Amino acid sequence: MEIQEMEKYENQLDSLKSMMEKYELDTEDISAYEEEMKDFHVTTPMVGRFSTGKSSLINALLGRKLLSVDTRPETSIPTEITYGPEEKAVLVKKDESGRKILRTREVTWDEVHEGNFRVDEWSVLQLTLHDEFLKTVPSVRIVDMPGFGTNIALHNKAINEYLPESKAYILTFEARNSTMEKDTMDFLKELKSFNMPVYVLVTKSQAVMKEELDQCVDSLKRQLTKGIGMSGVSIYCTNAKGKIINVEGFKTVLEKLEAQSRELFKKEVTAKERNYAGLLKQYITTAVNKADCSVSDLEAEKEKKQKNLEELKTKLAKERADFQSRIPSCIQSINSDVRIALENFAPEFAELMADNRQENARARVNSIVSEKIKAGLKNTFEPEVASYLDRVKDAVHVALPDIRMDTGSTAGSAFTALFSEKVVEKGIVSILAMIGLKIPNPIVQILAGVAALVISLFGKSNAREEAKAKAVQQFRQEYVPRIADEAAGIVEKTIHEQMESIDHAITKEIEAQVQSEQKALDDLIAKVNEEKAKKEAYLAELHEDQEKVDKILAEGEM
Repeated sequence: MEIQEMEKYENQLDSLKSMMEKYELDTEDISAYEEEMKDFHVTTPMVGRFSTGKSSLINALLGRKLLSVDTRPETSIPTEITYGPEEKAVLVKKDESGRKILRTREVTWDEVHEGNFRVDEWSVLQLTLHDEFLKTVPSVRIVDMPGFGTNIALHNKAINEYLPESKAYILTFEARNSTMEKDTMDFLKELKSFNMPVYVLVTKSQAVMKEELDQCVDSLKRQLTKGIGMSGVSIYCTNAKGKIINVEGFKTVLEKLEAQSRELFKKEVTAKERNYAGLLKQYITTAVNKADCSVSDLEAEKEKKQKNLEELKTKLAKERADFQSRIPSCIQSINSDVRIALENFAPEFAELMADNRQENARARVNSIVSEKIKAGLKNTFEPEVASYLDRVKDAVHVALPDIRMDTGSTAGSAFTALFSEKVVEKGIVSILAMIGLKIPNPIVQILAGVAALVISLFGKSNAREEAKAKAVQQFRQEYVPRIADEAAGIVEKTIHEQMESIDHAITKEIEAQVQSEQKALDDLIAKVNEEKAKKEAYLAELHEDQEKVDKILAEGEM
């Protein structure tokens, strides 16, 4: 983001803040956002299978061997890379939600290159680099992600933490293997469902002949178009090692993201400005329109506003209770879908376990559970959320007729934004992210018992088919219900948490607008009372002086 443009928005926010302070309106939110705005970046995770060359590509882009290229799965954590005038490397540990920072530790560049950071101790490695190319794309934050095919729980954690805040994704595929495996396709389908921009980099392009490289690109285009439904995805060929280093395609993607950053930043800041300006306009409009009212009229208007707010809160509570009563049926539907899918998977599960492919079996169970949860949320829960927010909007129309909801009204524009499709979309993304963070561990624990059972079955003298049949039966009868119930419980808890967050935002916005009006009325009342007191003092002084004059005049007549 150009310095002049950043300064322009900073000045506009400062101007709004100054006016709000002049009228003694709350400026805590605007102050917090001013700090948040300074760290705006187009967050762009790089995702690919383990050993596709993501870290090598980043090293080639930077022209230095910075990142470890042989990191083990248990030491893989996301690495965030941004431009800065002073170089530093900081390890960060976040809470379970991924939002709150618990602790940090600055590390040396030798430690960065070694890459031996334990995933159970740290959440992310943040690198600030004084690099000539990065200086041309200062608004872009590159995130080198743990690869597909490493630790399934780690991969889910990394992806789900970044999905809500990412602006685009870069996927890497090795030139020698362009086949998209199921987990990659599932992930791409998820990105498509949220309209997330995707770019593709083919790595190690010099390892194959030109004909093979062309076939690789054609294959990726075909899979993206027919398998995912993504057409027009930009694909670039790159090479990070050997005699011919080619990172131009990578640079092109980052330059495109930088070019988009201005519009993304403007959109975000403008929405915030409209919010703060709307509250200020609410105050000013009320003060101007009611300037000639008497104290009794102003008190009556204030009482009316408070009554409307209480009525609205009652209506919202009723709508909230009605919505919450619908959640159990959504959870039941998801639970049922998970059970059916896992029961159908049981024979394949037994086969994988018989072949001692426990990690594959666990990954498939996790994938099935996640897939059914996502489908259930999209098909059953999302429509309910949209309907709920529509009913809330209607309730606001009735209860607060003075707050117009059309986009032409500055006062109502911020509130209107709450009811756009983005609210539902972001809400679902957040729910999926939190579910994705919470589900893997219980599943791993449950499957540990399954593994012990199956290993004992196949370790006995039972015939393979007999052991598989017993494994299928045990998996279906004992473990499928446990996994489905555990997953459903996490989904339900997360849904309630997210809806509380949405409801809190709605209530906070409504109260802010009403309080803005009431503050204007209180200030007018104080002003009228102040003028009344001044007038009474002036009259008292006049009367006092009149008595003195009358006394003088009376004495003159004597």
